[in-house]
This record gives sequence, structure tokens and C-alpha cells, in this order.
Amino acid sequence: MKQRVVLINPPLVSQPSDCSGTGTPYWPITLASINAMISRKYDVAVFDLYGQEPDNIKRYGDNYRHGWEIDTLYYAGGEETVAVVYDNFAIAHETVIEMIRILKEDDTKRIIVVENSQHVTAFPLDKVKDELFEAGADCIVCGDPEGVIIDAIEGKLPKFGRYFLDSTRIPIPKWDGFPIEHYWDLEYAHAPKTNEKYIPLLTSRGCPGECRFCTNPFLNKSRWRARSPLSVFTEINSWYKKGVREFHIEDLNPTVSKARIIDLCDMIVDNRLKIDIKIASGTKMETLDAEVLSKMHEAGFSYLSFSPESGSAGLLEHMGKSFDHAHALKMLGFIKKNYGGSMITQACFILGYPGERGCDVDLTNRVMNKMAKAGLDEVAIFNWVPMPGSVIADSVPVEVPFGKLSFSSDWRTKNKFLRSLRNQMVFEFYKTKLFSRGFGWIFDFKKTKTYMTIKRLVLTKFRLFWGSKYRVKVKKL
Repeated sequence: MKQRVVLINPPLVSQPSDCSGTGTPYWPITLASINAMISRKYDVAVFDLYGQEPDNIKRYGDNYRHGWEIDTLYYAGGEETVAVVYDNFAIAHETVIEMIRILKEDDTKRIIVVENSQHVTAFPLDKVKDELFEAGADCIVCGDPEGVIIDAIEGKLPKFGRYFLDSTRIPIPKWDGFPIEHYWDLEYAHAPKTNEKYIPLLTSRGCPGECRFCTNPFLNKSRWRARSPLSVFTEINSWYKKGVREFHIEDLNPTVSKARIIDLCDMIVDNRLKIDIKIASGTKMETLDAEVLSKMHEAGFSYLSFSPESGSAGLLEHMGKSFDHAHALKMLGFIKKNYGGSMITQACFILGYPGERGCDVDLTNRVMNKMAKAGLDEVAIFNWVPMPGSVIADSVPVEVPFGKLSFSSDWRTKNKFLRSLRNQMVFEFYKTKLFSRGFGWIFDFKKTKTYMTIKRLVLTKFRLFWGSKYRVKVKKL
């Protein structure tokens, strides 16, 4: 008889005051990748507490929980079951601790906690391993869990470790058993959702950058591991045959290799796939030039997010971030001239970074408005947060509860001022767009993350009042 393994995704935790980050319906790609590695050997069940009922929203302290109540985990574990729990985002960590305690109380045979190492709001489980073990975890797997997950399930792996896969061994995620239709039904996503169905892609892992505000240098040791163009195309094509036409790339930095992106684009064009691809989490504008952008547009890339972070060269140096503002303006002009309306662009900035001065904010504001004139479609401005594992967080003597680790949280008094400042900067950005480009850009507004955010916030309030439409009955999986 095969060992029973249950893959558990926690409910989504959002902060009511945070409009720019928490509440975004990220798919559990790590669990789907694990599913691809173990489904032939074990009897695998999926317990996606968020995906099963994503519009069931309840108050949880100062935050919201979206999805099934965690008490339903009494139906997931048991003495014959190995549970793989996804500790996905910092703001959800306290919820994960409660989940582990429930599984332990239910005499679950073995509890394995896996880390999310591929997102800017993720954090290293090294920082909380004692807390996880105290709650009942038997093994914690950090980094790339797929290569060692079978040893972890069978109790052959050390209690704690960080592991990295060779790029050739990164699996194509297997979404069998996941309630993907419920993610589609939400009508919003991380990237702008413009088709009925979409699939998130993780085409590479890590980033070669060493930004001091980011947890990537800790989580991935600044290693970039990329799947081959053929592997990525195979995943896209398999879903294309099932009727999916939209794909959201969730990589930390997908365009490090120019040759890789061009090869992928050529495969898509040569096979005549008519698809819509969006770079959701951001990329380095310096890796893009006219040749690459032309190839990407031909292949169906319609959304491009990138991260200048600041308009101040001095502050960027302090951040450990490099960004070529002149090149970005040139590329924005190229996109506007050749693909205006069919390739939407977003730039992300940080406010409140330690050492930031008024002159740095002024420089950021100027750069944003220059980009607006050059053709930038939207901006996202985030309050800096000391994410555990980042270099700057480890050097700043402040402790922030996990429940407040969001890009809009008021964990310090200054953040309230920054929120007001951010609103002013965004207003000025759109005013500049209006005076420099007229009303034409408004017709592209539905293709932006800003529209997705507004839609998500409105629907969240609606669902808090009316409740879930699924009314799913919990059953033993």
C-alpha cells in the first residue's frame, strides 16, 4: 500500500490596510513542483486551504484569512499520513504555526515544512526553525525542496537543511488535484488577468543580484537557476492544448539570459502559439534591448514589470541595487513607439528605506514623471519593510511582528506619512500622463495591476459581507 502524502497550502492572509501586496492570489507553485516529483511513488492528496474556497474571508486578529478554516486540517492528517506544509509568506507564518499544531494534535505521522524561496515577501525558515520544531514539525526543507523531498518523506533527511537543484532537474509543476478553477473564478490575479484561464510559470529560480533589502541573497545565495527554453515551452504548449492562452511569469528575474528568452520566443512563434504572456514579479530592464523586446512582443509578451526602486543613484548604491535610468527611459520610449497599448509596463519603487532623505524622494518623483512621459503605464510604490533574512533587516534594530510584514503596514509611525506621500506621488504620476499623453492611456487601464488591485479590494469587501459562493463541504481527502 502506498504511503499517503498530503500537500497543504495555507489560507491566504491579507492586511486590510495593505492595498499593494497581501491579498494577491499567488498559486502554490512549489507544492505543484513537489507533486510532479512524488505523485508516481505516493498516494498524493492536495489540501489547498486557500484555493478550495478563496472567497471565504474572515477576520483574523488585525488581518483577514481567505479560504477554509484551518480546523479543517483535522480531515487532512492522521497517523498514516505524511504532511507537507508550505510556509509561503511572512505574513502567513503565524497561521502556519497553528496549522502544524493541529496536524500534530491529530497524530500526523510526519510533518515536513517547505520554504517559499522564490518571492520577495518570502523569508528564510532558518529564522524560525526553533518555533517550527516546537510546534511539531519533523523536518524543514529550504531552497529547492524537490530534489530531497522523497528522502524527507521517508525520514532519511536531516531535520533542517537548504538545498539547490541543478537547472536541468527543475520539474514542470503538476497541478493535478489543485482547485485551479477556483483561482480562475476570482477574476483577478497578480498580473493583469485578461483571459478566463491562466497559468503561473516559474521559468527560473533565484536572482544574481545582491540587493540589501531583498531576501534572495539569503534564500538563493544569489544563484540563478534557469529551466531550459524547451522545458518552459513544453509547459506552455501542454496548457495551450488544454485551451489556456494566458501565462504569468512569476520569476524573481526571468530575463538574465538574453539567448534563453530569444530561444523561448522563437519556439512560441515557430509553433504558431497565439498566447498572452505577462512578467508579473519584475525583471531587470538592463537585460532588455530593442532586439529582445521585439522578439518578446512577437511571441505574445503583453505585460512587463521592472523595479527601479529609487530615482536616487546614491540611495540605490546604499541599497546594493544597480539600475540604469537612461536605458530604462530609452526602452520605454521604444515600447511606446512600437507597441504602445499592446505591451503594458509597470515600474516598482520603494519609499522609507533607511537613510532615505527628502532629496532622494524628489529624485524618485522626477524619475517617475520622466517615465510617465516616456510611456510608462503604471507605478507601484511600496513602503520598505525589514523582511527577515535581508541584509538591511539584520542590521536595523527593530522587530516587526509577522502579521505586520506587508509593504503598506504601519509598523512604524513614519509609514502613515509615507502612505500619504505615496498617494501624492501616484496622483502626480497620472496627472503627468494625462497632460503628456491625453486620455488615450485610460483605455489600457484594464490591462494594469492597478485595475486588478481595485477589483480585488472591491470584491474582498463584497465577499466579507455576502460570504463565499462555494459553500464547499469538507470531506476526508
